[in-house]
This record gives sequence, structure tokens and C-alpha cells, in this order.
Amino acid sequence: MVNIVRNWRPSEKVWVGIDRGVQEQIEWWTRAFSMQREKYPEIAGFGFAPVSEVVALQGADMIATETYQYCQELLKDRENPKVNPHFAEYIKRKHSLGLILDRQGIQEIVGRVSGAIKGSV
Repeated sequence: MVNIVRNWRPSEKVWVGIDRGVQEQIEWWTRAFSMQREKYPEIAGFGFAPVSEVVALQGADMIATETYQYCQELLKDRENPKVNPHFAEYIKRKHSLGLILDRQGIQEIVGRVSGAIKGSV
């Protein structure tokens, strides 16, 4: 996690939320990181909360949800799809990449692969 922040969002900080159900097992770990602020300046803090009271989405869940919603809109209007403002910024980043294969694209790929296989036999 620290390396991700260092590489992708230098100088930004993260706050880490952890399920209270595992607090006894890993609280020592949070204290160890907290005592090394100079080494891990990216970590703003840690907190424990019951999952039933704090519904937090993991980053991958959020990206998957936003991607799905964007693709639904893209299928409706490829030239001007509606996109949530924060996701619009995400897809403009230099490391963002996406590829949508519709039926025509899939058929084209299958044709190329089939042709290549036939040509090599």
C-alpha cells in the first residue's frame, strides 16, 4: 500500500480503515507503523470500525463499479457517454487503459486468429 501511494500519488497521505473484528490480532502492526512516521509519512493514521457500521468500498470495488457504469453509458452513446466527474478524471490519467470489445470486434479477432492458425498448418 505504501509503495502504491509513493509511486502513484507522491506526497499524498492515506488513512487506513480496518475491520474491528481483527483488531486484537493486528493492532500491534498499526502501532509499529505509527511509530515510524519518518519512514512512512504516507500513512496519516489507522482506525478500527465494525464492518456493519462503516461500509467502505475497497479501491478495486470502486473502480469496478465505476467502470461498469461507464461502460453501460458508453454502449448507449459511444460519442458522448455520461461519466461521473471523479471517474472522468480517473480515465484521463496516463496509466488508465481500457478496451471494449463488442460483437464486431470479437468476430474480427476470432477471424484473425482462425486465419493465422489455418496459415500455420
